[in-house]
Amino acid sequence: MMRTIMMIGALGLTCGISRAQDVTQYQRVLFIGDSITLHGPAANLGWSGNWGMAASAEDKDYVHLFIAKLTQARNGSAPIVAILGGGGGKVTDKVASASSFTDFHADLAVVQLGENDNTNVNEEGFQRPYEGILAAIQAGNPKVRILCTGVWGYPLGNPEKNRMIRAACDKFGATYVDLGKITPNPAARVLLEKRFTNAAVNWHPGDVGQAGYADALWDALTGPAPAVTASTAAAPAVTSVSNSVPPIVSNAEKPPTIDELWTGSSGLNWQPQPTVENEQGHPVVRINVTDPTQALMLGAPLDTTVCNGHFVVIETRVRGEGISPKPNHWNGVKVMLQIGNAEGKYDYPQAYLPDGTFDWMPARLVERIPDNTVSLALRIGLENVSGTAFFDSLHITISTNEPPAPPQASP
Repeated sequence: MMRTIMMIGALGLTCGISRAQDVTQYQRVLFIGDSITLHGPAANLGWSGNWGMAASAEDKDYVHLFIAKLTQARNGSAPIVAILGGGGGKVTDKVASASSFTDFHADLAVVQLGENDNTNVNEEGFQRPYEGILAAIQAGNPKVRILCTGVWGYPLGNPEKNRMIRAACDKFGATYVDLGKITPNPAARVLLEKRFTNAAVNWHPGDVGQAGYADALWDALTGPAPAVTASTAAAPAVTSVSNSVPPIVSNAEKPPTIDELWTGSSGLNWQPQPTVENEQGHPVVRINVTDPTQALMLGAPLDTTVCNGHFVVIETRVRGEGISPKPNHWNGVKVMLQIGNAEGKYDYPQAYLPDGTFDWMPARLVERIPDNTVSLALRIGLENVSGTAFFDSLHITISTNEPPAPPQASP
């Protein structure tokens, strides 16, 4: 979504303005971002605004707060502004619009991206495309000032993405804008403002968070500009990220490992309650479906504040009796995660299991949980098949690094 504003009125001009840098030179300002920057109305999310989600009004989002500061510093003269945002925007998606970044000929640009990038988050899949955005901006004006924000997310954002954004800034002479004073603040989340009921909207920064963005950007703009280096210089080497991932919190409420032994001691809240039987000397769950057009699934929510940005590993054993043929490959016996993100979209990764009758066999699911996940649940059961499935105890592990595949059995 591209919005071009020829003039933005002098909003909030009572705020104090630092004049450490001459900001009157900035006449064409470009914003490139995702839903935090701009999101149109979305009835399915309960969102009716056409500005940065989830600010309470247009003049409360960070774009308009920042432009208000700039307008005041320019003695009331509003700059020409282009806002390119949109729900679910990934760095790789924005590269397709690179020509519009160049054609605007910005003398000041703000890049707010990274929240929706959840696959190939590495040098080639994330940092290089991000550098491509900066290169496209500079192609329209080699003297452009570029500000790049870190990644939103409570409480730490994503340190590894932030490291790559900072590396891209260093390479192109852009300014990295640290959000370290904003993301850990619970009041920065719109969830605490209690204005929305949709979890996707409630993931976003509210008025406090949006104001924090504007303040951080303004402080960066009015501070010393970094030295510009050749855009063709070698990118910083990518090092191990094992110490850069948010720590897993380990306590009674947020365990990094959960063992569901079907004894009621795991702390998982299953709905509906499982039918537990004794088999091979220990409890197992039995799920039976007689109508192949129906589904019977048990679900238990998992804590997104612990799992986001980490790998969740689900390990169990499953036995089947008379499982009817699957109408689709994704139907049948299910060991599955249900992942809802901040854009109201869902993903359903699962371990694939056979139909028919089969003896106890291992089922293993490994999934990296995206940073912008707002709802996460483990689900087991039968979908659009008849028959009976038995589920052994579940072992759930939360890991900072992708776990290795289990060793193959010897022939």
